Amino acid sequence: MRYYYILFFISIILSPLLVFKKNNDLYGRILVSKRNIKKAYLFVVFTFISMLIGLRGIDVGKDTYAYIFHYFYEVKNNAVFRDSLEITINIIAWISLQFSSNYQLFLIINGVLIALLFSKFIFNNSENVFLSTVIFLGMFFIQSMNLMREWLAIGFGINALTLIRKGKKKSALLLILISISTHITAISLLLIPLLGIIKNKRKGLLIIFIFCASFFLAKDYILDMIVSAVPKYYGYVNNPYFLNEGGFNIKDLIFICIEIFYLYLIFFKTKVISVVDYNKYCENAALLLIAITFSLSGQKFGIVHRLVYYYSVFLIISLPEVIAKMKMKKLISAVLVVAMFVMLFRNSYFDNNGISNYYFFWQ
Repeated sequence: MRYYYILFFISIILSPLLVFKKNNDLYGRILVSKRNIKKAYLFVVFTFISMLIGLRGIDVGKDTYAYIFHYFYEVKNNAVFRDSLEITINIIAWISLQFSSNYQLFLIINGVLIALLFSKFIFNNSENVFLSTVIFLGMFFIQSMNLMREWLAIGFGINALTLIRKGKKKSALLLILISISTHITAISLLLIPLLGIIKNKRKGLLIIFIFCASFFLAKDYILDMIVSAVPKYYGYVNNPYFLNEGGFNIKDLIFICIEIFYLYLIFFKTKVISVVDYNKYCENAALLLIAITFSLSGQKFGIVHRLVYYYSVFLIISLPEVIAKMKMKKLISAVLVVAMFVMLFRNSYFDNNGISNYYFFWQ
């Protein structure tokens, strides 16, 4: 677990670089803009992340061996793709086999992709790159060591939000389709293009609210329909492992608090915020509302709780955004950093997925 702590403290030690002053000679003539400094910071931290994911031993993460056996070796031995729908991971396995018969390259490519996709999302959308990185490390990074395929799907899917905000709806939809081809649960991300299609963002938020309320009230019937249509997921819905995964936790409380803050800005501070910010707040509020709905529904059906990951990761950008609007933001930011380290420690202490006992493949 010490490698995760080292990574966390590296992200803190490098943070002073982000306090950029244009005429400060400390940065020399190469890093001439705040944009380049952000890139350098993210490059160092997420390179370390890609190394930890890609160079880990086969027993780090319960699902690691399963991914290697079911995807890499099946493509290697049979030269066929295991799943005709979730095909992206098979393509990655095939590409890695063109260069090496060793499965480690397969893990390295996955690690590089996950690091690249999440760093790109933070760079393009965050108001505070440092806080976003710390939140990712404290709340989400550990899961990517085990649920590799799902986090790769999340990485592809969340970047669709960037394209939506740039008006590139077709490109966003393509990215989500790639996400779905990585993990079928990413189909839940099709709600993101809906936000881009609806020009009136307040109306879009209302539509998402109606969807969330309907889903929560009819979740039993919806899951029955899904299981009937796709029988192979019956075991997931009724598996005790997944049924025990749901439950109200600190993340739910954070979701609700931020959601209340966004709704306050949307309904009571309309006159003092710009149109661009107003639209962004409506979108963020809608995304968090979906996360809350899936999380509360997951208390009964743990498999639904897995869908929370796809929308809870937007905390990476929404939490720093909320903190930036507060008066004592420096103090709150410091408290948040400590809280994220505590969460990282807690994830290692209560680890039941074989992630905390980290070792490199050569050890």
